[in-house]
Amino acid sequence: MNNMDRRRFLKRFATGTAMAGLATAGVLTGAGLSGASGGLDETYRGRSIHVTAAGNVYIDGMPLHVMRNADDSYCSVIDHHEKFPTLIDTARAAVDSLGGAELELVGHHHA
Repeated sequence: MNNMDRRRFLKRFATGTAMAGLATAGVLTGAGLSGASGGLDETYRGRSIHVTAAGNVYIDGMPLHVMRNADDSYCSVIDHHEKFPTLIDTARAAVDSLGGAELELVGHHHA
């Protein structure tokens, strides 16, 4: 898979499951977050990251599907083979992997 195909795949897959992931976001906590409201806003490599106290993660306003692992680490649909200690670390790694690609909302498909 060339870089352009990989980016296109990541763009679609990352947000394709995001809306379904938001429905289960209640199982995620805001561990590792700071700020008065319990959430966190950050600019990382020119991208806007917002992590809510409820555990929802947004990159440039688009939802990033994140999952909490049994060991209380996190992973995202972008970096699902790697574990991160906090939601903000997970979001930063997703930004690194996306490079210049943007997240897009697409429909969720069940197999």
